[in-house]
Amino acid sequence: MRSYEQSSNIAPLYLYKFIWKWKEKAETVLLPNLEISPDWTSNNKPSPNISMSGICFLHNEHFRGCLKSKNILGIRCLEKKTERTPLVIKEENTVLAVIVMNKIKSSIHPKMKHGKPVFDIKVSMQGTLPELSSNLNRKSLSLKR
Repeated sequence: MRSYEQSSNIAPLYLYKFIWKWKEKAETVLLPNLEISPDWTSNNKPSPNISMSGICFLHNEHFRGCLKSKNILGIRCLEKKTERTPLVIKEENTVLAVIVMNKIKSSIHPKMKHGKPVFDIKVSMQGTLPELSSNLNRKSLSLKR
């Protein structure tokens, strides 16, 4: 829970809720896809660390597949339990800014367009800017989104 409060990605799930969602035909279980990162060191000794590399989906008592973290960034804005999550703005491999988002509220409005379902998603949040590149101003930051 402490880790989730600091950087929300997938909401923690009690075992009884996992079983309920696993058995319920209309529910999909989201589980973190974990990997061991061997690059970490502690006191100049290898200290492998566990990190989340994506999300795996279980539906109707079957494994349905996984998506990498970079492909599921929007899910944290739709999760009602999200408390705090970073938004990293990059250009190529350089971090331009980090915005920490909190008080996230979202709404989803389904409608039909040309006979197909579409969704209007609105997201509002507050944010703090703990890291900002020295050559970036407010106007250029809004262009990078």
